[in-house]
Amino acid sequence: MKVIFPLLSLLILLTPIHGCAKDLGVVRSDHSQPVSTPGSPGKVDDRPRSVSMNAQEVMNKVAQRYSSLKFYSCRGSNVHKATFDGKEEAPVQTDFAIEYDRGKRGSIEWADGGLNKKFSFDQKTSTTSENGRVTQTFAAPLNGLMTVELAKGGWTLFEINLFVFRDELQLGDVFFRTIQDVTVSDECEVDGRGCYLLSGKFKKGDGFMTYWIDKEDFVVRKTERVLNVKKQTADKMYVRTATTTEQYSEIQIR
Repeated sequence: MKVIFPLLSLLILLTPIHGCAKDLGVVRSDHSQPVSTPGSPGKVDDRPRSVSMNAQEVMNKVAQRYSSLKFYSCRGSNVHKATFDGKEEAPVQTDFAIEYDRGKRGSIEWADGGLNKKFSFDQKTSTTSENGRVTQTFAAPLNGLMTVELAKGGWTLFEINLFVFRDELQLGDVFFRTIQDVTVSDECEVDGRGCYLLSGKFKKGDGFMTYWIDKEDFVVRKTERVLNVKKQTADKMYVRTATTTEQYSEIQIR
C-alpha cells in the first residue's frame, strides 16, 4: 500500500534533539537515551561539562550575534535520513556554500542531480540558476529563499538561512520562534569548537530541534531537526521519521 504523507505537515516548521551527538545521523527516541547511526562526517565530543549559561541567555547571545551581522560565509553539509514503517530510506547529502554581505548581496550554491545550482541576489535582482543559466527571476529575495529551502521537495535545506538571511526573510529579531520548552544541556565540541547544546520541542508538529551554539562567538555550528509524521489508514498507523542535520565549517563573520 502506498501511503502519501501530506507535504503541509513538513512545511509548517521553519526551524533537531536533546543531548549530545557523536555524528550527523543521530536520532533521539527520548530526551535521555541516544540512538546513533555511525559513519557520518563531523567530529563531536560528547563528554559532559558544566553549563555556565541558561537557555534564554544562550538564545539572547545568538540573537545579538545574527542581528548585528554584517558579513557571513560558510561551507555546509545537509544530510537527510528517514525511516518509514520501520524501514530506513537511503540518506541524501547536499553540500553547499553561502556568502552574504548584508544589505548588498548574497548567494547560496549547491549541487543537486548533477547540476550546479545557485541562488543569488543583490539590490536589484534575485535569481536562481543551473550550470550558469538563469532559470527563475524573483521580485524579491524572500520568494527565492523560500523556493530553494524546499528544493528537495519536502525537507528543509539551508536551516542556517533563518539566521543569516533574517532581513530578506523578514524575520526581524525573532529567533527560535518555532520551538518551546527550550533547554541547554551538557556542552559539546564540533570540529574542536566548544558548543552549547540547545534543544526544544516544535510548537506545531511532532518533533524537536537541536542547535550546537559556539561558546565563543555564538554562531550556529550545527543543527538537527527530527520530525515524525503519522498517517492512519483503515488497517494501520504509518509513521515516517525524518532527521535532517546540517553542519557548518569555514565560517567567516564580521
